[in-house]
Amino acid sequence: MKILLLTPWFPNPENPTLGNFILRQFELIAAHHDVYLLAFSANRTAGKSVSCESTEKYGFKGWHITHRSGQGPLSWRYARKGRSLGLSLMEEDSFFPELVHAQIAHQIGDLLHRIKKNRSIPIVSSEHWSGYLEERNENLRTAERFRKWL
Repeated sequence: MKILLLTPWFPNPENPTLGNFILRQFELIAAHHDVYLLAFSANRTAGKSVSCESTEKYGFKGWHITHRSGQGPLSWRYARKGRSLGLSLMEEDSFFPELVHAQIAHQIGDLLHRIKKNRSIPIVSSEHWSGYLEERNENLRTAERFRKWL
């Protein structure tokens, strides 16, 4: 099966150990399936609005796309441009997935919507965030605590 792996925060050039569990998960999937990785991250010190580098060093093909971050609509436009670039790079590599596995879907939701609408590919999403654990309640803002119970 051909699986497209989407992640907004691994690999992370600012903190290389962040998301090691995602790498292990992707390596396990790659052992049994044909996978392609599109990783997206924001960088405040990025020189270009969008840049990309190959991720073949992890044992599977794909791209890590970095976009300039900041405040306001320009940052969102850079992010969207980066996600469009990722899709076009995937198509240039002739990879057409049968399933999409997305990590932290709220950051790449527009891309997932486009994939679902244009290609009708099944999407699996997983969130690995411990912010809603009971022992962390005192660190959450009021709105986040309320959202936890919705």
